[in-house]
Amino acid sequence: MPNRFWRSLILAAIPAILAGCVDRRFVVATNVPAAQVSVDGHVLGPAPVDGRWEYAGKYEFRASAPG
Repeated sequence: MPNRFWRSLILAAIPAILAGCVDRRFVVATNVPAAQVSVDGHVLGPAPVDGRWEYAGKYEFRASAPG
């Protein structure tokens, strides 16, 4: 009986632990088609572009296009 209890408890805890996984993403869209977007100096690519962030805080977004 004790083994069955622990096995049930562990099986019930696995989905609760995996439910904590979060994918934090952002999308940058610009008025100028294909403007190059960078975040904190790292080029992401032409807009619209998406990326991931690990922690809350301040980020510097920059969009540049010729002309």
